[in-house]
Amino acid sequence: MRPGVRRPAPLQGEHTDEVLAEHGYTPAEIADLHAKKVVV
Repeated sequence: MRPGVRRPAPLQGEHTDEVLAEHGYTPAEIADLHAKKVVV
């Protein structure tokens, strides 16, 4: 049997802010990375 798809794959950048926050980045640092187009 093949397993069914439980949910679709995440969109590009969908969890970027959460991952960066988990690694100690502040909201201001994350905003700066977005402004510099380092992350999506």
